[in-house]
Amino acid sequence: MKNLQKHKKYWFPVVTVSLLFAIWMASLSSARESVMVFLIAFIASGVILGAFAYVMWINIDGYHVLSFPLQRGGKKRLSVRWKGTYKHISITIDDALAGTLEKIDKYNKGATVSLFDGSELFIKPGVHPVNQIGQHLELRMNGEPVPGSLGDPVFELESASRLFMIASLAPVLIGIASMMDNQPAGLLALYFIDFIMVITCAILLRRQSRAGLWFGIFLVSISILSIIVTFFTASGEEVLGLITELLNFYLLGVGLKRSYAALKKQKDMRLNYQPSR
Repeated sequence: MKNLQKHKKYWFPVVTVSLLFAIWMASLSSARESVMVFLIAFIASGVILGAFAYVMWINIDGYHVLSFPLQRGGKKRLSVRWKGTYKHISITIDDALAGTLEKIDKYNKGATVSLFDGSELFIKPGVHPVNQIGQHLELRMNGEPVPGSLGDPVFELESASRLFMIASLAPVLIGIASMMDNQPAGLLALYFIDFIMVITCAILLRRQSRAGLWFGIFLVSISILSIIVTFFTASGEEVLGLITELLNFYLLGVGLKRSYAALKKQKDMRLNYQPSR
């Protein structure tokens, strides 16, 4: 209850505006469809406005803590805590304070902190690779990417895989809408195949396979063709389907871009690796 009161200036306008918008949309609909229109409008506007409120919160009041292992698969010993847009930054290792930084400009090239044990930690602000809204960090300890940070190609591939997983919901939603509209069974089978292909691509990327990259290029190409066909053939009542297709293309495109960058970075790291003698 205290948290609700504390953040009332963010959630109260979101709920109020979403409620008024839903009531207005329902008033424009028939009595038979008004309840469904109200629910859809309230949820959709709430999600959109909530995203903006969340961005405002993280930029003004939000405290953030991210923890990372110093070795892949190890215990999360390194923690970075900051407020708002990367202010009052503190770094701890094994719960002991290792370094501090007053502020990082989110638009600069990052900053290097000399830790108390002599190590150097490079910190660069970034955007969360999955939700594209939240904050995240690119970290390098003594020049090496910290596992789980934005500089880590394995983490980037896992994030791209999650984007493809989210994109797999698009054919499911369109398929459900087609069932409600009594579309042919063959069309439903195509949506199911699309769902399987996107899931397969996500699994390949998670396993760091270059085949997943080529599969992703194929899926993005199919998505572009689907948008073109939908745009020129859809009626006014099928705008929601076109919006879903565009969202699907965005997720696939961002996932593909991140996959390519991560695989390239991984290849460069292997080429530059010098074994100790």
